[in-house]
Amino acid sequence: ESTDSFGYFDLLEGTAVITVNPAFDFEYCEILPKSKGIIPEINDGIITFSTDTADDFTLLFDGNYEGNVLQIFVNPQESDIPEKGSPTVIYVEPGYYDERNNPFRLLSGDTLYIAGGAFIEGGVINAVDADNITVRGRGIISQGENISQGVLFDNCENVKLEGIICNKRYTGWSGQIKDCDNVTVERYRVVSPILYSTDGLNIVCSKNVTYRDCYFRTGDDCVSIKGGTNTAPSDIPVDNILIENCTLWSDGNNAVAIG
Repeated sequence: ESTDSFGYFDLLEGTAVITVNPAFDFEYCEILPKSKGIIPEINDGIITFSTDTADDFTLLFDGNYEGNVLQIFVNPQESDIPEKGSPTVIYVEPGYYDERNNPFRLLSGDTLYIAGGAFIEGGVINAVDADNITVRGRGIISQGENISQGVLFDNCENVKLEGIICNKRYTGWSGQIKDCDNVTVERYRVVSPILYSTDGLNIVCSKNVTYRDCYFRTGDDCVSIKGGTNTAPSDIPVDNILIENCTLWSDGNNAVAIG
């Protein structure tokens, strides 16, 4: 049984020294991606490594990708934080929120800011027929049973999604960009290793979409690019899709699927 844990912080300046004391026994630990060349120090079961750059790391124990893993998301320091109290800003402060019956419905010009330390149970974000939408921050939206899809941008233009974490704990797509134009997704993290259909953030009939510096751990496709769905075929073309410098980890299907 997979135990998927994660944590995050902002790197303000200099070098961060990260120390992890697992609550279980292990023989060895690796830091992923291996291309970073980070070799942790291990003393009496306590793991230590350091970083001077904002990046995403995974602690893999005993080579078991389906066992206990710890994802550590290191962000750059935030800037230009939206002003609390602005009429176009929905500002979620640090704390626990149960919003299972209260989805965020964004209108044109809205900014949803989810601060670091905010945990939204049942976090559903919808924007339909809207332009100039921003969803950003450092907080967590958590999606359990009876939430089929947590993030939906439908027929929107000029959309930015940045910095938040989506923790999907039940089957269903974690998110979808549908019939949209000019969408930028940066440092968006999805942790949804439950099998199956827990896709990361799918692109349906959209154009000019960029995913940059994202991390998707899913039980199905990390990103599925579609010209429609079984129930909603479309003649709108998919065009100019860029996925760069992202970590895509699928336990049950594809990193990127087309069709």
